[in-house]
Amino acid sequence: MEEHTEEWQDAYAEVLSELIWALADHVRNGSVTLDTAAAIYSQTSAGGFDPEYAKNYLVNIMAEEMLTELDD
Repeated sequence: MEEHTEEWQDAYAEVLSELIWALADHVRNGSVTLDTAAAIYSQTSAGGFDPEYAKNYLVNIMAEEMLTELDD
């Protein structure tokens, strides 16, 4: 049973990671506001993150993407 739980947690973490990167792209493209993206992420994370934490997380990811683009 414990193995199954760990597999589920890993899969859930991967989905959340993909979601936050996709939301960051939508914010950068102007198709959604930062506040809306943060609200979506905080709701999807089953209450694991409050909207302010999610907003900071999104900003950090967008900054990381922009720095990566500058290095290319």
